Amino acid sequence: TTVTLIGGVDATPYTGCNITLTDTDTGFTLTSNVLPLTGFTIDTVAPGAPTIVVTDSVAPVTGTLTSTDTTNDADLVLSGTMESGATIAITGLTTGTITYPTATTWSATTTTLSDATTYNISVTATDAASNESTATTFDVTIDTTPPDAPTLVVTDDVASITGPLTTADVTDDTVLALSGTAEANS
Repeated sequence: TTVTLIGGVDATPYTGCNITLTDTDTGFTLTSNVLPLTGFTIDTVAPGAPTIVVTDSVAPVTGTLTSTDTTNDADLVLSGTMESGATIAITGLTTGTITYPTATTWSATTTTLSDATTYNISVTATDAASNESTATTFDVTIDTTPPDAPTLVVTDDVASITGPLTTADVTDDTVLALSGTAEANS
């Protein structure tokens, strides 16, 4: 049996329609425009991709991060916007409960993230008709380990005494050469 609904367009509520029932075995067709179908909407359009904002709340640098940033905050706040009434799915890390402060906003806090790890976050929205959006992605690296203390070498390069100085040395050099090592990007 084939059922054909005539009326309404995608995302437009049906207020009534013609129904054609055809028995494919016998060819018998029954058409009715008396039976109104109401209270449903056909939606085959995926929602737009949601937005994602990642917020760092641990000093010294706080505020909104940009994808590919490194942060010392292992408990990030994720938030964003989506189509009204959609639900959000987050992959790439673990979060607590996703909350929906309004019909078009969402928020979640990550569980404690691992140090020295890059997370590839992906967020999708699914509407009431189970249409899924394209993913919005965001990459963030967690670095909660302070760098090792830098090394410092103070060098006297004016005669009569030259070479590296140690604490409490006396020098006649008024422009000392400073050098040392430190962790990259520190």
